[in-house]
Amino acid sequence: ELITQFLDGYNTTFIAYGQTGTGKTHTMFGSSLDAIQAHDLENSQFPAEWGLFPRAIMLAMEKMKKSRDEKVKYVFTANVIEVYMFEVYDLLNSKSKVHTD
Repeated sequence: ELITQFLDGYNTTFIAYGQTGTGKTHTMFGSSLDAIQAHDLENSQFPAEWGLFPRAIMLAMEKMKKSRDEKVKYVFTANVIEVYMFEVYDLLNSKSKVHTD
């Protein structure tokens, strides 16, 4: 349902909250980034080691591809941030610190 709402133009957020070492990164990304990068885009089955984030992106891309409405233009933007010890890090930019001034 979130993917459908996202494709209808609504902002969508996935949040994992918990103590260090409880599996938030594993839940969001899965056990292996290599499995994500090596995935055949034509195969609609998600590998078991994928987490929520790659599954959601792939599902959204598949739905966009199936959309035949020429009037619709999709713009996809993703941010992955980590808040640790009161500091904010951008995980898609080599864990660089985000300035929150």
